[in-house]
Amino acid sequence: IAEDRRRYCHHCTNKKKINIYYDTHDAEEISIENLKKHDVYFKRSYSEKYKDNFCQERKNDIYPLGLNYLVMPNRFNRSSFYRQFSLSKTSKEKISAIMHSFDINNKIRFYPKLKDMHRAPKGYQKIKILFMATAWDPYNNPDRSKEKIEERIYINEMRANCIRLLRKEFGNNFYGGLMHNEFTIKMYKDALLENKNNALKKNYINILNEFPICVATMGLHGSIGGKFAEYVAFSKGILSEKMNFQLPGNLEKD
Repeated sequence: IAEDRRRYCHHCTNKKKINIYYDTHDAEEISIENLKKHDVYFKRSYSEKYKDNFCQERKNDIYPLGLNYLVMPNRFNRSSFYRQFSLSKTSKEKISAIMHSFDINNKIRFYPKLKDMHRAPKGYQKIKILFMATAWDPYNNPDRSKEKIEERIYINEMRANCIRLLRKEFGNNFYGGLMHNEFTIKMYKDALLENKNNALKKNYINILNEFPICVATMGLHGSIGGKFAEYVAFSKGILSEKMNFQLPGNLEKD
């Protein structure tokens, strides 16, 4: 990727500026409108097949964004604050943007800062497995297609069954469950987290530190979830479904 960036920047030396677009949507679709407006397009759910089929004219300007997860700067960052505030559409979102940027020491509310969101590998650890996840109501949107309804049903059942099997096989060496919401409480009582507060970000990070092996399943639209990215940042051994999208670097089985 670095070599490709150098190639592109060399190609654009006569331009006054280069417009870069970061697409973090779960799905593989490329926004042709935004591709036309920008010189370089970084795509989260990056698919060579999709790019070759639908973006022939500009396919060399599309690159995999790589793994991503929510994290805030350690200190106040003017450009970060301006970006968050300007993208906020409601008063609630604007207040949240202010809190993100100015609550440096997390005294008002916990926000994941850079210093919180990575760990070096530890030495020998007892085999302990973690899998905390969510599930979605497939029918809460009347406009959702049959295909997307079936996808949500598959993801929900896959995650719930993983939790049941892990509890059965590993007992106290496993911790996990589905987050509590109206849908999961109704449909998956036997697969819920024992303590719903452990799904809060601060508590989750503390728990994550203690588990050397973590489970990742497919996200919406077949995406690679932010949880997988966090596992990498925290140096975990990862058990995952087969990935549907390509990543930069040398990530591979084993």
